[in-house]
Amino acid sequence: MVKTLASLLPPCGRAAVMGILNITPDSFSDGGQLLDGSRLQVGALMARAQAMVAAGVDLFDVGGESTRPTEWEEWW
Repeated sequence: MVKTLASLLPPCGRAAVMGILNITPDSFSDGGQLLDGSRLQVGALMARAQAMVAAGVDLFDVGGESTRPTEWEEWW
């Protein structure tokens, strides 16, 4: 079956907007602003997500694992 571009769009008929929520302490974009030490600040996370939805975000990518090159060395 061949899908048309229109069939791949979300029900609203436009391209979806993805918001990124980084929740690792070494996040390059927010430097761990959603953390208090090693604990996730759930209220801050929800406030950020709600603000992103108000700005037009349709779905989220939650970055919950570090991709820092040395992260695996520390984990092992």
